Amino acid sequence: MRTKYLNVKAGKKAYPKLMDNGLKVEDVKVMASAAGGPKWIILYHLDRYLMQHFLSEHQHTIHFIGGSIGAWRSMAHLHSNPVEAMNRLSYEYIHQRYSDNPPLSEISAGCYKIVTQALRDDAQHILQHPTKKLHVGVSQALFSSKEMTESQLKWKFGRIGFQHWLYRKSLNRNMKRLTFSTAKESIFLDDGIASQHIQLDEQNIVPALQASGAIPLVMNPVVINGQDCWDGGVVDYHIDLNYNFEDGIVLHPHFFGHIKPGWFDKHHPFRYSKHHDNTLLLYPSEAFINMLPNQKLTDLKDFYAYADDQDKRMEVWLTARELGKYLAEDFERLLDIDVLRENLEEF
Repeated sequence: MRTKYLNVKAGKKAYPKLMDNGLKVEDVKVMASAAGGPKWIILYHLDRYLMQHFLSEHQHTIHFIGGSIGAWRSMAHLHSNPVEAMNRLSYEYIHQRYSDNPPLSEISAGCYKIVTQALRDDAQHILQHPTKKLHVGVSQALFSSKEMTESQLKWKFGRIGFQHWLYRKSLNRNMKRLTFSTAKESIFLDDGIASQHIQLDEQNIVPALQASGAIPLVMNPVVINGQDCWDGGVVDYHIDLNYNFEDGIVLHPHFFGHIKPGWFDKHHPFRYSKHHDNTLLLYPSEAFINMLPNQKLTDLKDFYAYADDQDKRMEVWLTARELGKYLAEDFERLLDIDVLRENLEEF
């Protein structure tokens, strides 16, 4: 049986394991969630299915890792009532409303509202969860934007992007990966990008989550420990991390059939993931994309396309969210090993 709406591919270590044994919750060590703004909306029903069914009975530790919207989705998975947290996240995200040509401060305030409404008063439960560990990706600037004009900041990020295009590790001159985590130790091996593991606590959980979604030139940075912190997707766009384990599955519900390491790589023709050997990638088929309004994923450009009709944007996003139920239904079918074998491709 071929699934019509959800495609699946696996890395070279995950592929034989999945073909032999199928997808078992006890094999999942990581759930990775990419940055990508409104693209996540199609995954709402799949996240809910994972919360309510597939991941609900696990007894071992699973690490939830993400940057930007991926961090917010990951946070919802650790909530004491994950479905309600995901519902609030979805509602607040879809119903964002801004003035004409809003200042950065207005959009930053909107981001803060989304995070705090989804989190509510559940920080302690997330911080102390016995079997789920949260890892929030943040990009720390090694420079201060405080005295920069908008033009200077644009030039700065333009230069960072150009250098990154030529050589990814050039990012270390200007940016640093921060991982705010409920795990005591980092679960990542060195990948050449300057990194720091920071313990999540009640004081930094909201700033970390807000910073993880702070898009440069769209929002203000979030200052943490005196340093400007920006969207986690700048450093880790689609989550291509070098995990410190040899076995186990990285479950990665995604928007695309590829993984780009950093935000500046998204249009790079040759730079793709290097650390996907253990990954099971779930992504929408062309048939699914063609069902969506305008036959495309919801994205940040929608804010501009529907600038004069924000209610229409919300309607489009709600339609895309509801169509995502077909991805969840196909995932449930893939739990049958024969269906998985028929559909699984290899990276």
